[in-house]
Order: sequence, then structure tokens, then C-alpha cells
Amino acid sequence: MGVPALFRWLSQKYPKIISPVIEEKPQEVDGEEIPIDYRGRNPNNEEFDNLYLDMNGIVHPCSHPENGAPPANEQEMMEAIFKYTDRVVKMVRPRKLLMIAIGMFTPGVPHRELRSSEGVAEIMHYVQVSLARPMATLSTHIKSCR
Repeated sequence: MGVPALFRWLSQKYPKIISPVIEEKPQEVDGEEIPIDYRGRNPNNEEFDNLYLDMNGIVHPCSHPENGAPPANEQEMMEAIFKYTDRVVKMVRPRKLLMIAIGMFTPGVPHRELRSSEGVAEIMHYVQVSLARPMATLSTHIKSCR
């Protein structure tokens, strides 16, 4: 069973798992953008311990968007992936764990060199650099609240 089939089954069996999301926007003060402090309470009045992201559900729509032209190059595609991942994390605000699952090509892919994709390495670098610091700060904050 793939993830889309699992999601369909879960949402039909437990329809209350889907809820609307209030998305906080960054503030602008004197022409400078003030980023969202997602260590505070979630504006959705729901707190989440864990967030599990399947990057296939993010990479595909970012590389083949339904509304608009596809990215012109790999750099634009990666920026779209990072922007969308940031957006999801800031909406959910996981308090304990952020797990990012990155699927690889199936073993039957004839181009074995594709499985050592630079894109996977770039995503992992992004996770380490961009999310490690805020999540580490958040982790420290969570421990101090116990």
C-alpha cells in the first residue's frame, strides 16, 4: 500500500484527522521581515509532538506543479522543495520530533548512478543546516518546560 492509499484509507475511516490550518505569516516592520517564532503556541490551538514528512509528497509537486510552469533548473526545484518544507514545519510546529523520509529509486532502475543522486545529499544538507539549529533550540526549550 502506497502512502496515498494509506492516507485515503485513514481519512475515510477517521475523517476528523483532517483539520483546517491557520498559517501565520511573517511580520514586516520598517521594511524588514520578522520571521515567525514557531517556538510559541500553535495558532491552530493544537500542539503536535511529531511530524513525519514523506518527501515524495513534496518533491513531486515542487518539480511538476499543477498550477504554473515547472522549475527552470534543479536549483529552482530545490528552492521550491525547501520553501514548501519550511512552510509545512512552521504550520505544524512539531515539539519533539521531525522525521523526514526520503525515498530512493527502486532497485529496478537501469541507471544505477541515479540512486546516488546529488539531490538527496542536498536535501540532507539542508535538513542539517536549516532545521538542526531551530529544532535544537526548540528541543532545549522543550526540556526546560518539563
